[in-house]
Parts: sequence; structure tokens; C-alpha cells
Amino acid sequence: MSAAPPHDLAAERAVISTCLLHPEHLAVAEAIVTADEIFAPAHRAIWQAMAAVRASGIEVDVVSVRAELDRRGQLAAVGGSAALIGLIDDVPATAHVEQHARVIHEAAVRRTLIRDLDRARADARNGAPLADLAVTIDTAARLSSGGLQTAVESYADVARRVYEQMTSPAATDRLTTGIEAIDEGLGGLWIGDTTVIGARSSFGKSSLANALVLASLEAGEKPLIVSTEDRNDRYVSRRLIEASGVPAIDFRDRQLDQAGWSAVTDAVEKATTETTPTYYYAAGESAERIAATIRARIATEGHRVVIIDYLQRIRAEKRFDKRHEQISYCMQLCTEASKRGGAACIVMSQLLKSVGRSDKPTISDLKETGDIEIFSDHVLLGWQGDDARRWLAVAKTKDGARDDEYELPWSERGAFVLRGSQHWPGKEEWNGEL
Repeated sequence: MSAAPPHDLAAERAVISTCLLHPEHLAVAEAIVTADEIFAPAHRAIWQAMAAVRASGIEVDVVSVRAELDRRGQLAAVGGSAALIGLIDDVPATAHVEQHARVIHEAAVRRTLIRDLDRARADARNGAPLADLAVTIDTAARLSSGGLQTAVESYADVARRVYEQMTSPAATDRLTTGIEAIDEGLGGLWIGDTTVIGARSSFGKSSLANALVLASLEAGEKPLIVSTEDRNDRYVSRRLIEASGVPAIDFRDRQLDQAGWSAVTDAVEKATTETTPTYYYAAGESAERIAATIRARIATEGHRVVIIDYLQRIRAEKRFDKRHEQISYCMQLCTEASKRGGAACIVMSQLLKSVGRSDKPTISDLKETGDIEIFSDHVLLGWQGDDARRWLAVAKTKDGARDDEYELPWSERGAFVLRGSQHWPGKEEWNGEL
């Protein structure tokens, strides 16, 4: 008799019972665990019912979840009302919900690894092509590094892995930003890292975010842009202006000639055939919901670049006495969702209002600086000189504090200029403003 696959029913009961009695923790757990990762069919059905109730705007509790299970015809299958009541008899400390959720997720990762590697072993015995076996094994390796990377390794093993990554022609853990100053300061964007870019509102953070979007497209990536300020149609309007080449003011006022309308129509049709960004308008949504959406989009769409514009507008469902504690929590949820999915995360952040427009900022000038810095791998600080030139300082990297300065490519028309972009040839100086 074969052993049962990895699972932890106690952890599943703990998470479900906590969320039934304290529904504010459901979104936190959803950012870590998906329904497919829950092992017990009854627990999975209850979890899906809870998520459906929450999505409908109804308060999650035993009564509402029971009604949803009954509507789905699943109440008897999960053990009836007695099973739901039994789940909440022994509720663990709510502070442990994330810990229990990670136990569930890691067990699911282990089950997937066993399945994939067993399949690879069977395929190898049956003479499957080596290329197919390599894909299966590589997928398993990526899953493992994203969820269960070994914490204790010998120096020699790590050195060999680093060398293989450096010498592999297919190495894709580093992405170019298209902006030489950032690439020089950080060596590009590294998958799994979180980079915070802090600057005043007049610096052009949204323009810089747009430039990074275009650079990731150029690298063959499909970025996810999480906007807490601009609606999706505004971002897409910028994209259509880039692709069509029409003047921004004419596009905004809908004063296009026949050639302009034709160019916009072609841009819309082309969008259905080429790689384009995904926009997520998250204004008013909680950090818990944003994190859950980021995680789900990475899993389903394969995003490897996530841009959050911007951090200070995000609020949490969970209550905090101090604002900096809430920012820390929001930063942790969103960046962890990206890391666990294997994506590079770029977070736009504000500076303190006391920082002068032309003053070079320091890392202490970030709003809620200590909490942001804890969950970031890199911190970049931008400012505008008296002559309108834009500068970027690398204040922190994984190797520690830094103070390197780089001038950003800023044109007289007021825009960041990308290197060799093919997505907007001849239009590199447009700053995305409507």
C-alpha cells in the first residue's frame, strides 16, 4: 500500500476555521494558498464556498458559507452543518494563519514535484526524447526554487549553480530595464527581487514605470501593472498613442484626421496579435486582494515583471494602530506574492514632503522608510536637478548600502528615453502624459 501524498489536514482545518471566525484573514490566506492546493476534498469545497461568498460582498461566516455549499449541492458531501460547526470548535491563534497557509502550500508543492518527477521517470523508461524530459525536470526545478528552495547548501553546490547560470546561453533570471543607469547600478532586474523606486511626484514616476513596461516588452516579457491611481483605460490610451504615433492632445480630444484614426485602428488590431501588458486597476482594493490577484495572475499568465504604482495608496483590510505598520504589511504581502511566483517586483514609492525638489534624497527620506527597506532588495532614489536633469541614486542593494549616482536619459520634451526600443520607434521622447 503506497503512502499518502504530502498533506497536512490539521493546517487546512486551522486556516479554514480561522477564516470562518475571522474573515479578515481570508484574503491573507488566499495570497498564499489556492483552492487546488488544498488536499481534502471537503476542505477544498468549503474553501471555494468561502471565496465565492467573499467575492459576492457577503460577510463570510458559518451561516453564509453553509448557504453557499447548499446552493452548490455540496453541503452533504462536506459533512453537513455539523462539520462546519466542528471546524470552529478549536480555533488556533489568528497570528498563525500565514504559517499554517504556508504549510498547506508547501505540501502542495511537494505533491506536484512527486507527480512531475514520477512522470519523468516513467517517460525515461519508455524512451521519451531527452528534450521532453529536460522540460519536465526544469519545470519541477523552477517550482521547487519558487516554493521550497533549500536553505542549507554547501558552498561548492551553490558556486556550481551560480556558474551554470552565468554561462548558460538561456539564462533569463536577469532582465534589462532599457534604462542604462538602472542596468548599470543593479545589473538589470533580477527575477524574485523587489526594487523600490522613490521620488517626488514631479519626478515622473509614472513615466519611468511606463518606460520599464516597454523595456520588459522588448525583452519578450508580459508585465503586470498594478495601478492604484490611473484607470486601465488611461494606461491603454498611452499604449495606443505609442503604437499609433498620433499626437497625445489630438488623441485626448478625439481630433484625429483620417490617417490618425487609421493608425489607432491598426494599433488596436495589432494588440490582439502581439505581446501586451496586463493592467490591473487596484484603486480602493485591499492589499490582501491585490496580493491574491498578483499571485493568481503570475500563476495563470506567467508574468515575470510586476510593477506597483504606487505603494502609499494601498490600504489593508487588517486594522493597524500606526500607518507605518500598515505600509509594512502591504509591502510584505505584495512583494511576497511576486517573489513566490518568481517575478521581479518594482514598487513606486513617495518621498517625504520635506524633501526639496532638487535635493538629493537619502533612504531615510522614503515615507515609512524602515518598513519599506526591510522588504526590498534594492532601493533607488530619484531627484530633479536645478537644470531639470533627472538623477538616480542606488541607495541600497543586496550587498548593502550604496551611494552611486547615475543620470537618467531625460529629453527636452520631458520624458525618459529608452535604449533602442522597437515598440515605439521614433517616439522615444513621449512621456506618456495625456
